Amino acid sequence: MTTSNREYGAFYPASTNSVNAAASGRLPSNLQLTKGNLSAHEDLNRSTKKASTPGGSNLSAVKNGRRTGDLSGSRGRDGPATFNGNFTIPLAALGPNSPAASTGRSRPPSSGNFDHGNSTWPPANSGLLSASKLRTPSSRPSTLTPTSTRPRGNKSLASTVASPVGSPAASSTATPELPCIQHGSKSVGGVAPGFSKENQDDYFVIPDRKNPKDFYAGVMDGHGMQGKKVSGFIKDKLMSSDVKDKLMSTKGSSSITGPDDPSEVLNWAFLKTQSELKRSGIDCRESGSTTVACIRKGDQLWAANVGDSRCVLARMDGNNLKAVAMSRDHKPRRKDEMERILKSNGHVEPSRAMGGRFVGPARVWAVKQQVGGLAVSRAIGDTNLNCAGVIPNPEVLVEKIGRNDKMVILASDGVWEHLSNQDAVDIAKIHADDPKRASDLIVQKARDAWNNERIGYRDDITAVVVKLD
Repeated sequence: MTTSNREYGAFYPASTNSVNAAASGRLPSNLQLTKGNLSAHEDLNRSTKKASTPGGSNLSAVKNGRRTGDLSGSRGRDGPATFNGNFTIPLAALGPNSPAASTGRSRPPSSGNFDHGNSTWPPANSGLLSASKLRTPSSRPSTLTPTSTRPRGNKSLASTVASPVGSPAASSTATPELPCIQHGSKSVGGVAPGFSKENQDDYFVIPDRKNPKDFYAGVMDGHGMQGKKVSGFIKDKLMSSDVKDKLMSTKGSSSITGPDDPSEVLNWAFLKTQSELKRSGIDCRESGSTTVACIRKGDQLWAANVGDSRCVLARMDGNNLKAVAMSRDHKPRRKDEMERILKSNGHVEPSRAMGGRFVGPARVWAVKQQVGGLAVSRAIGDTNLNCAGVIPNPEVLVEKIGRNDKMVILASDGVWEHLSNQDAVDIAKIHADDPKRASDLIVQKARDAWNNERIGYRDDITAVVVKLD
């Protein structure tokens, strides 16, 4: 079977000693399938895959992982049961990793499939955002200083900010507010041969109640043993009151720099999140997450990303809806990224299969420590590779938007492994007036493409669509 350039998740033993236990083909109980950063034999029936570090350590994996024993098992099924619905959780965040609200209402299970219509965010007294060019903020943390939000409905956001059942506010008449942006989201957990794979993707959408067209949204794609915890942690921090307050107070002009520049605030938020993650108690040495976040203020759209989750703007060009890239993938083979990694004493090459044959995509390795195998060159977390040039600093793109701009799509690489930016826009166009159905269809098309490969593996897939007009 020919090999492809795809990345597959990995089994991480709790310690390196567990690798020997896995060599027999029987997985120890402490192994868990994740979307990590190693590589493997791409030829999958995906029963057994092995790779080794530049230092020669024996490894096995299924997607982007790092360190492990043999993987064997039958072809996976279609993942956990789906969760659908327009339940309301006061002040709870969107996404599969959201904590339950204090009201005691139920929440989605911690893994599986999730879909949401519009989210209702802020308490009525809170504001968010107000409104081109490419700008990459400085790598230093700024002197700026970073809680969670809530979900959906399938109508425009002025509709409801839910209160606990039985509370006085639940039956009172809400103060009329301006209608907010329409949006939809869908997240589907992946599958792996013979195992239940938890969904490590997460996401959020926060409409602004005071400025009807403005919003703040993000998608996180975790990897490694603690990938689910890391992506959930990032979501909580990027949605925190500190970040929202600073974004609200920015001027929304691409000509402004410093504390009034959304680019600088987003840069600061990513670096702050990395710093707090390292102190959180979550083991992020070999776990991390890609992250893409965007914010609209008036006629400006900013998108910040690390890794290979993407933001795409859909713009009318004559009679056609065209994709405008609002992010660039951070891959080790990208010329400027490779130069930075090499200057940091990192090493870039694919994983090695038994016999020394290279397999899979290029990866970042910390040669002296003989660790790594990360298929992206920037991420939040993955602290063992910071010495090799893997950084949490986002790249920020800014675009002026107008009446020809119709929607924004954010998605994890479970979408982009099979769909181009233009593919996603063409699919979303079918339901241009219904972002919920648009996000559902993007995820379904990506899911079908994974399933058609008949390899028994499918990555987590998440898409968020925000209607601009």
